[in-house]
Amino acid sequence: MNKRYKNINLPIELVEEIDQHIEQHPELGYSSRAEFAKEAIRKSLREQREWETISSGKKEPE
Repeated sequence: MNKRYKNINLPIELVEEIDQHIEQHPELGYSSRAEFAKEAIRKSLREQREWETISSGKKEPE
């Protein structure tokens, strides 16, 4: 199965900050800004879903 991709635009200052973070923290294991961005977006979505679950009073799926 081929993965499909879409592009997103980020302010250059944010891209430079990501690049600097990756360079200064090789122990985190990011090989590219795209890898960093994908993980950050997934983490943010997961946190938002958890918050929605908490605020709605529903239990999280087990």
